[in-house]
Amino acid sequence: MLSTNTTQLLLAVQQKTHLRRSPK
Repeated sequence: MLSTNTTQLLLAVQQKTHLRRSPK
């Protein structure tokens, strides 16, 4: 379950970074 948690966290961070980098 730890790997799943890490994957979810990484995905969330990536999405947030993408949104921040793309001020559409």
